[in-house]
Amino acid sequence: GAALRVAVVGRRSADTGAAVALAELVGAELCRSGHTVLVSFGYGVAAAALRAAADQAACGYGPPPAAFAAHHNGRVLVGGLLREMDEQLARWHGAGQIRWHYTEPGYRPPEFRSVLAAHCDAMVIIDGLVRGGAAIEAAHAAALGRLVFVPAGVPGDDVAGHTLPARLLADAAARPFLNPAGLCAELAALPTVVGEGA
Repeated sequence: GAALRVAVVGRRSADTGAAVALAELVGAELCRSGHTVLVSFGYGVAAAALRAAADQAACGYGPPPAAFAAHHNGRVLVGGLLREMDEQLARWHGAGQIRWHYTEPGYRPPEFRSVLAAHCDAMVIIDGLVRGGAAIEAAHAAALGRLVFVPAGVPGDDVAGHTLPARLLADAAARPFLNPAGLCAELAALPTVVGEGA
């Protein structure tokens, strides 16, 4: 299959070990399979996927991931975390493990939600709430015709449909995957997708 740009999305406040652990596994497996991991930079799921993909790339197993960060009121959002991760990766592997992309200073956080979908070929929703930021990003991805994937079972299992992965599955708006290897097998079977370029 073609090498794709795959966005990994989830709650910045992801405080469940399952969500963060799955994000790390997905980020690493995507990188090893030759796909570029994209995140809208923040804490929680995004940071976990980004760090795992960067580690794999630094060892020569795949392409470096890309992170999108927003300017707002003259500052870079989560700038402290950006510097912390950059410094950590530089200590481990040397500079240049993550490709940073910054929005124009005029972007506001709500508008920033559309940036990731515009640059990816497919999106993976690790977890999220039906009315949260991940839901906005999933809606942008769907509007652009991007395929959306969610874990089948954990950490989005919710028969009442209160979590975003469960709701997307109930609405037939996403494809389920059993594990990171299964996700990459699904991606490998896709025809070549042309996006906007990261």
